[in-house]
Amino acid sequence: MLGARVALADPHGIAGPPEPETAEQKQAHRVQMASDMAAWLPRIVGRFRYEGMVDFNTEPADPGGAASDPPPDPLKMKSARGLGDCIRIGTGPGVQCVLNVTWPEEWDPHGQPVEGGDQFLKPALVLYGLDPNAAVLRYLQLDAGGLVQDGPAPLQGDTVSWTYTTTCVQSGNGVQPSCRRTTRIYAPAGGKTVQTSIEIDKWDQGNARWVKVAAYMLDMHRVPPVPAK
Repeated sequence: MLGARVALADPHGIAGPPEPETAEQKQAHRVQMASDMAAWLPRIVGRFRYEGMVDFNTEPADPGGAASDPPPDPLKMKSARGLGDCIRIGTGPGVQCVLNVTWPEEWDPHGQPVEGGDQFLKPALVLYGLDPNAAVLRYLQLDAGGLVQDGPAPLQGDTVSWTYTTTCVQSGNGVQPSCRRTTRIYAPAGGKTVQTSIEIDKWDQGNARWVKVAAYMLDMHRVPPVPAK
């Protein structure tokens, strides 16, 4: 009988398109996402010590890199250190973070910093807020070089992520290529450590693909706040 019901429901064995959400289901989804994001934001509140690595090895960002790609250069692996303070702002779910993270800068043969080689988090300011209507987090970041990034930051599980595309610092053959920064913040419930990763990809016009030019792997260890004087 069960087999007959399946056959009648889908005689060709092919699942049909999903049923569209009702207005009630959409509202329930927004309420649940708003609740999840309101619970996630306090996990990044506090004082943190940053420790990690920066990788300036050039490698394909997309899968399928050539077998002839050069091996990683250990001299281009830099250690990163710093501090960050994140506080609540406003009456709703909002967080402001002030970061000061440094690493040895990476320079090209012409004496210019490579893409991402400058200390763009020394300092940086980031604002996070909840957009209940769109059921998404939004961010606004101002880095040390004056670059402003803003947009939605979707929450998936314990991770918030966003990708921002802008023009690269360095030009190539008189053309200003595009660069994108993908940021991911993993903050599990009850964790003492928050993990942040940033990847910078540069658009290779000749091969029509994104190439990774820098990657930052940062652990944020929660530390006691500075006592008030």
